[in-house]
Amino acid sequence: MSSLILLFVIVVAAVGLAFVTVRAYKNTHVDSNRALELSTTVQNIILACSLFATGFWVIYTYDVLEQREKAEVELKEIKRKIKDVESSNISISTEVVDYNVENDKDQTGLIINVNIVNKGNTKNVYDLLPTPLKVYKVYAQGDEMGYEKLLTPTLYHHLGSVYDPNSESIPLESLDSLTYSSKTLSYFVTVDKKGLYYIVFSAKDPKTIESIEESDGTTSTICPDKQVCDWFVSKFVFIGEKNGKD
Repeated sequence: MSSLILLFVIVVAAVGLAFVTVRAYKNTHVDSNRALELSTTVQNIILACSLFATGFWVIYTYDVLEQREKAEVELKEIKRKIKDVESSNISISTEVVDYNVENDKDQTGLIINVNIVNKGNTKNVYDLLPTPLKVYKVYAQGDEMGYEKLLTPTLYHHLGSVYDPNSESIPLESLDSLTYSSKTLSYFVTVDKKGLYYIVFSAKDPKTIESIEESDGTTSTICPDKQVCDWFVSKFVFIGEKNGKD
């Protein structure tokens, strides 16, 4: 707006200058050569002001169009982000079951259910290979903690027979969680009958991962724009004398 006002002032000043010059010419008696010089001067002034105003208008118009295009691009990006909102509610529930192999009285079974609810307005993808679930048997003292044993169960969509050497278990490579859908991933491990376990589910979303080539020729993956690429949830479970669903 201020630029348009400046342009208007310049045009008005040019017209006013021309008007004053003409009035001065009419109120004085000058010869024809002097009149020609005054006329030429006025024309040059008006022409210079016109060229300046035209150039100023071109620059102003270009700047406005450039800002408009930039605003349109930013608006499209904002609309895309609003449209493609990824949101999930992930929780872990467990159940201890009376299961042991070869009557091992020190072992029991642990069912781990990972419940996934898609609350966004776009499909979420969970990479399940390598396995996103880790079960740590915890050793802790004070605020220091580590693990004594690590279990990495795999989610299968087909189990092979233990009695058929040609039968194979086929793991599930990825999971598509559709909009407003709810799914449960169920895992099973055998654990000690007494101990503290730390369960972690951390699955990558392939859509948000970019591959980059390093200087040594190797390829690594990064999260673009410092995004968090992992869907993450964790839980502590104590296995003791009183066990059941949790």
